[in-house]
Amino acid sequence: MAAVRRGVVACPGCSGQMLVEQRLVVDVAADADFAASLARGDLFFFTCRRCHTTLQIPHPVLAYHPDTLPKFLFVGERGSHQRDNLELALELAGTVIGSGPVQIAHVDLSTLAGVVAGPWAARPSQPAADDVTDVPPPTGTALERLSALYQRIGDPNDDERLDENIALCRECLDLLAAEGAEFVDPAALVNILGPLYFTLRRSRAKRLLDSLRGSTVATVREAQRQLEELGAECDQAADPVQWAEIQSLRGTAHLRLGELGHRDEYAAGRALIESAVAVLAEHRPKTESLWAAAVNNLALAAFYGRESGDDVELALAIWHRLEEQWTEPGDIRNRIALMMNFDLAYSVRTEGTREENQRRGIAYLQAALEMIDGAAQPFLWGMVNNNLAHTLTRVAWGDRATHLEAARHHLAQAESVLTPAGSPVEWGMLQANFGVYYAGCQTGSHVDNIERSIACFGRALGVLTKADHFPYWAYAEIGLASVLLERGRWGGEGRPREAARRLEEVLAAPEIAAHGELRFRAHYVLGSARSQLGDVEEALANYRQGAALLRPESNPLEWGVIHSTLSLALRERAGGDRAADLDEALAAAEQAVQSIDRAAHPMEWGMVCYNKALIHQFRVDGGFAEEGDQALAAYEQALAILTPATAPTLCAGIATDLGTFHGSLGRWPEASAAFGVAVEAYEASYGSTELGRSRATEVRQVGVGYSLAAYAAVRCGDLPAAITLAERGRARTLRESLGHPDLARVAEADPGAHAAYRDADNRVAEAERLLRDVWIARGGVTPADVQSWENNLAADAARARRDRADAAARIRLLPGFADFGASPSYPSILRAAGHVDALVYLLTTEWGSVSLIAGEPAEVVFHEGVRFADLAALVMPGEGEDGLLAGQLFGSARFRGLLGTLAGSPFARVGHELGQVLRRRGCHRIAVVAFAPWNLLPFHAIAYQGRSLLDDFEVILPPSAQALSVCHARREAAGPASLLAVGDIDGVPQAAYEIAAVTAEFGAAVVGAKPELLARPAGVDHVHLACHGRYSLTDPLESELGLGGGTLTVREILDLRLFEDVQLVFLSACQSAISDVLDARDEAVGMPAACIQSGAAGVVGTLWSVADTTTALLAAEFYRGSGHPAARLRAAQLWLRDVTAKDVLARLAGKVPRDLVGLPLMDPSERPFADPWFWAAFVFIGG
Repeated sequence: MAAVRRGVVACPGCSGQMLVEQRLVVDVAADADFAASLARGDLFFFTCRRCHTTLQIPHPVLAYHPDTLPKFLFVGERGSHQRDNLELALELAGTVIGSGPVQIAHVDLSTLAGVVAGPWAARPSQPAADDVTDVPPPTGTALERLSALYQRIGDPNDDERLDENIALCRECLDLLAAEGAEFVDPAALVNILGPLYFTLRRSRAKRLLDSLRGSTVATVREAQRQLEELGAECDQAADPVQWAEIQSLRGTAHLRLGELGHRDEYAAGRALIESAVAVLAEHRPKTESLWAAAVNNLALAAFYGRESGDDVELALAIWHRLEEQWTEPGDIRNRIALMMNFDLAYSVRTEGTREENQRRGIAYLQAALEMIDGAAQPFLWGMVNNNLAHTLTRVAWGDRATHLEAARHHLAQAESVLTPAGSPVEWGMLQANFGVYYAGCQTGSHVDNIERSIACFGRALGVLTKADHFPYWAYAEIGLASVLLERGRWGGEGRPREAARRLEEVLAAPEIAAHGELRFRAHYVLGSARSQLGDVEEALANYRQGAALLRPESNPLEWGVIHSTLSLALRERAGGDRAADLDEALAAAEQAVQSIDRAAHPMEWGMVCYNKALIHQFRVDGGFAEEGDQALAAYEQALAILTPATAPTLCAGIATDLGTFHGSLGRWPEASAAFGVAVEAYEASYGSTELGRSRATEVRQVGVGYSLAAYAAVRCGDLPAAITLAERGRARTLRESLGHPDLARVAEADPGAHAAYRDADNRVAEAERLLRDVWIARGGVTPADVQSWENNLAADAARARRDRADAAARIRLLPGFADFGASPSYPSILRAAGHVDALVYLLTTEWGSVSLIAGEPAEVVFHEGVRFADLAALVMPGEGEDGLLAGQLFGSARFRGLLGTLAGSPFARVGHELGQVLRRRGCHRIAVVAFAPWNLLPFHAIAYQGRSLLDDFEVILPPSAQALSVCHARREAAGPASLLAVGDIDGVPQAAYEIAAVTAEFGAAVVGAKPELLARPAGVDHVHLACHGRYSLTDPLESELGLGGGTLTVREILDLRLFEDVQLVFLSACQSAISDVLDARDEAVGMPAACIQSGAAGVVGTLWSVADTTTALLAAEFYRGSGHPAARLRAAQLWLRDVTAKDVLARLAGKVPRDLVGLPLMDPSERPFADPWFWAAFVFIGG
């Protein structure tokens, strides 16, 4: 039994997979934080790295201290039989002391926490269980016992000892009741202890109501019970002030329940407080603080129980009257509460302008901060900062960016004092406010900010619950749903179904009826989620319900935003009167633009202009050609605000749509200019990202934008610019990690610059390794810990990237290194093209496909009629249909037939048209940078009019020109060839035959399994892997090879730099050449790119599942050949295609494997492997 246990569980927050590590055996002496983790209660809480949600998973724990061995403390598996727990405890103890005798003390969690944190840890040399003792009861006469008990009662104002003091006071009263005859004047003693007992219990009830301490429905209900007991003990006639105070507190309890979603409690609370105010007013100024608190709460009852704006005005009138009449300046806490209530009321007031009301609320909070001594009252100071930040994030006037940064300042102040343990509700709201800040933040990477926002809302929901904190919980749920949708909108992994589920739960709660603004937000975001899911009618219903809750004069921003979104939903509506829908959509879009103040909300105004442009564009496509100029004007208005500098992610998407619109109208110079803006924005957005997953999100969009820009440049006649754009958008993450082919020469020219570059490059690689590593959730690691770790790691990576860029700039100053580390340029592409006879970029757009041939001059081949939609339908057709990708991954029955239909098709004509030009140019070896989805097609092997590219050319498929150069430089440094062959002998029937066949062609060969591969002998520069392969569609980094002795994943290859100095990796495995075409169309994310990134000069892989014996035959023929790997692969493929049954039998020397049992029965001249299914899957990637 190991000391830790790992398992995969589903995260309840984001539905992702968490790898959880449970500590089963703990050395208390070595783990100083164990006791504290037990005391905090977070030992059994595990945090998701993705969304920072915490999941409670109780598990067994065996604790020990070296000085107490062989004694152990053990908490068993919940619900397990005691015998099973004993066996588990003994097994775990054996990992510490072997087979010797042990003493197991079974305890529950609370006992374990007390023992470990207390005497056992403090005096480890003593037996653990015997150290837990209570204070002995007092002895002696009744008076002596009473005196001893009374002296143990601490400071009545000591909140930490409140429960203990109540218990001691109760013991004193019980002793007086039982043995009163022993005292001279027991009534006098009761008169002393009785009020103290009452005061202590009142303080306990107030503590249960305190929102700073995280009051919940359960704690408030308990406070109500206690206050009713206290109320029954009060005599209104004898002590009216005491009675009024309890009445006020009982009313406050009803208010708390109302705030927590039980709206029907407000009326009862209001009645109780009114009765208290009447009494307390008669006894002013002695009761000034109590009276002020009661009046404050009376106004709150009117405010929270409001049925209309009149109730808000009533509450404000009461508070203003209280402000005027209050005569106790020293009552800071109540005055601060009053000021926060003013902000609360002014934030929802409908009388007057919104700016005027918000300014008043902010002024009150700023005045409150000036009154508070942050050191003396940290919780109060933090709460006011939190509230002020909340208001600033919702400001509807002035410069939004300025207000957001002011909010960030106050959030940081609040964060310095509010903790999840000390003030869980306020801390949860602080995290939710951080989520709102990051969602709207206009600085840094938008994608980074969305990820941070998701994490913040996840932390908020870790402490805010529906049952106990309804409005706060709903606020965080709506915020999280909103940013989950925003993530998907800009290329990340959006979760509209999860967002819809969360919002439906919010709107289904009866408590939501009391919260109009939350209802509006929930309907608005739910409409967006349903729109993304294609439920247009339901989305429209939500938008209309949300809009009905607003008035344009009171909520111009929200009103404008929801009408803008409503217009887009009307555009997508399939049923109903189409013309009427489009008219309503245009009217809503125009109303939105008019409603929002451009100066106050430039970002929102820019977005509604963009939406209006989309409506006009759609109407142009629907026959309203005259609206084209209006669409272009709206696009220009949006891009005047949302620029590459101010909002790069938003700008990139809008400019891409504008360029596409120009392209659809044949305005290619205008399209090229718009795509140029998009490219500039992509560069700015990608450059500002720090988080690893955010950079992955950015590259999903980059290649598409560059492809469109390249196509527009082609249509404008600028082929060098088109080729340069294509290269810049291709395999960006691989480009960053490959370094530079001239790095070895840099060491000779400037050793210091070389060392600085290598050091920074290694730090980048290490940071990226840590960011992509599988996250192991460990107990006690809090969301704040995860956030801090990620922030520090992202900062380290950003710092390393800057250092690498600085070192590259220094190197570029050296003679002969002007292009080092710079963005690809046409001259650098031409240098790469010099390694082959032709360097070709094959890309596709919605207007068609082109082949761009780099050179002087450059050349273009147009492939009319082959659009991206055509390729997408081939690779991934509609639901229920088998496409090329499904066949490649799962081997569908239709795949072989589908592959056969490609011969003579328009897709095959692309290779034919390219081949005609390349033959005219006298080419023999070509490199084709194939953009998605071309990189999934064996386009080089598909015959058209009886011939394919492979018949005439050696074909290399490099991820980019830079990769071609780097791989070429690695290949030129080759020494004598030596092979390591690794096969899954048990899993692949013909692996042994294949290994024997390929090693026979090498003079120096080593055969092994995964351990031998990981410890590759020096000098081995060829690696042949004969095994099963599996491409992971959902996580390409988890794509794996099933080797003898274990699996090998893409993540391991990258982390270990497994193929440093390897000339060739032959991946004789299924699906080993597939790249991520779903999330990163023009990146190179898969097994071949990982091999190159980890040091290999070239890779042979397969595009689909291949037959074992034919693979072995092809591999043996490959190694029998000589020359460039592309030449050898071409020769082996053509040999396999053309070989006769007679020649195959001769090659097998009479040993016919099971999958070729029919071969001897064939006509000797028949070609058994002529079908491309057998040989076309193999491709060479590298240089």
